[in-house]
Amino acid sequence: MRPPCKRLPLCTEEMDSNRFTGELAGFTPDESSVFAALKDNTFGKSLRLEQERIGYAWLLDPLV
Repeated sequence: MRPPCKRLPLCTEEMDSNRFTGELAGFTPDESSVFAALKDNTFGKSLRLEQERIGYAWLLDPLV
């Protein structure tokens, strides 16, 4: 499975005490598989991507 995004270098490690490992409903099959991979640490240990770390310019490309 490929990583969920090119922004993995922006990710930090979520503390185990804050990590969500439950189930979520309403995902598409692709979203569900990425969520399962994140829970299983497929892309790295306890990844967390905070929106504040994503640059504004990166957001403009898909919107324009």
